[in-house]
Amino acid sequence: MASAFGHAGQKCSAASLGILVGSVAKSRRLLDQIVDAASSLTVAWPEDPAAQMGPLTEVPGEKLMRGLTELEHGQTWLLKPQRIDDRLWRPGIRTGVHPGSAFHQVEYFGPVLGLMAARDLAQAVEWQNGTEYGLTAGLHSLDAEEIQFWLDRVKAGNLYVNRGITGAIVRRQPFGGWKRSAVGTGGKAGGPNYVVGFGSWGAEDLGPAGALTDPKLVHLFGPPPGCSTSSNSNSSTSRPPRTRRPGGPCSGSRTTRRP
Repeated sequence: MASAFGHAGQKCSAASLGILVGSVAKSRRLLDQIVDAASSLTVAWPEDPAAQMGPLTEVPGEKLMRGLTELEHGQTWLLKPQRIDDRLWRPGIRTGVHPGSAFHQVEYFGPVLGLMAARDLAQAVEWQNGTEYGLTAGLHSLDAEEIQFWLDRVKAGNLYVNRGITGAIVRRQPFGGWKRSAVGTGGKAGGPNYVVGFGSWGAEDLGPAGALTDPKLVHLFGPPPGCSTSSNSNSSTSRPPRTRRPGGPCSGSRTTRRP
């Protein structure tokens, strides 16, 4: 529930789809627990200390309003969203989401979760990979072989096993995506090598006095802030590096030593 409805579902890594595998999809007990967990969330404005889910960042636009109010063929509300105020909505859960449907392919970016029912894990992975985006993905399983099968095949930048899929911490878990959840080099923000994606490496000319036994200086040349920027709503990555020579109008360098 935290992955789907934390930040009112308006977090880039929030869960928008849940794929139930095998008999789990027909478990009345599990579905009742999902409904109970979502319906018992306290939805309120931030000044309420009891709030567990807060408001949307803005009044729902046309796309999100469709996600909150309209069902596609074969879908039913397991828990129907309820409007409290223009920006305050109780969460919703829909079942019967089919592969290739709009809800399977579109991120509505709000407090609504869609559930799919797969016959086995292989089909679930196929559906999970069957979108244009790949920022975060998660699996809940106690079977080591299932976990390894999923890790070997899922196409996403950040993978989570038996935990929520939001809350990556810089320097502990570099953050970035696959497919349309990445731009340029695809470097993951927060890692120790992230800076490499912002420039290009070049050896410093040591001149005739340079000895082979001396440490060699290498520079990472790249533009300073304002000369080249790139952003993506799904992940923090850089556009392909541009080569600059020292002293140019947008030159900048970082120096390190290598043996």
